[in-house]
Amino acid sequence: MAVSGLVLVGFIISHLLGNLLIFGGPGALNAYGAKLRHLGWWLWAARVFLIVMAAVHIQTSVELAVENRCARPQGYRMQR
Repeated sequence: MAVSGLVLVGFIISHLLGNLLIFGGPGALNAYGAKLRHLGWWLWAARVFLIVMAAVHIQTSVELAVENRCARPQGYRMQR
């Protein structure tokens, strides 16, 4: 779960940095877009990888929640 979370956070940071190029003017943003277009199949591979990482993250969180419930099936006496 930690690895998939780090990958997803890395994507969010890189996406944010790419979007911040809007403050660099139209030339910077257009150059960034052209670079992305020229990645070709690498861009699709990255998209598939991110979708897989999101699915892995969701799956591991469900497994962790189930393990947590199995470890202590009864609730605590007092809830704070």
